Amino acid sequence: GSDSLLRIGHASNVATGSNYLLFYLGSNVIGSITQNGTSAVLYNTSSDARLKDNVHNITGSLDRLLRVRPVEFTWKHLSPTSSNYNDVGVIAQELQEIMPGLVNDNQGGIGAKSAYMRDNFGTGEFKSVNYEKLVPYLIDAVKELKQEIDILKFKLGE
Repeated sequence: GSDSLLRIGHASNVATGSNYLLFYLGSNVIGSITQNGTSAVLYNTSSDARLKDNVHNITGSLDRLLRVRPVEFTWKHLSPTSSNYNDVGVIAQELQEIMPGLVNDNQGGIGAKSAYMRDNFGTGEFKSVNYEKLVPYLIDAVKELKQEIDILKFKLGE
């Protein structure tokens, strides 16, 4: 098959912050993709404090992250000459054991529905990873490491 292309743009004289895409739940915007200067975009997700209850600090992030296995791999369905053939990431099934909230069992309804996918990869839905949700754990792990460094510096008299 041929490649598909979806092009989204606007006039070149619009200001930073102009919307490319808005995502709605009912009549409320819950996310967007906006212009950032002349050469970048911002991916925005709702995070306002007014939308949240039961807020508490994350703990134990370093121990969890140390159990995550980062991997380099090649995609089975891509040609070795494809620019996306070599990639990095994690294995969804492995991450699900450590941080189940970051793994989606139904990737937007995309599964092994076509004959090609069934024949080459089996039946069922493919798992996906919400990599964005790793960021709070990474921030917390850096804070944990900083505390450990401060304790060691104190012990060394620095």
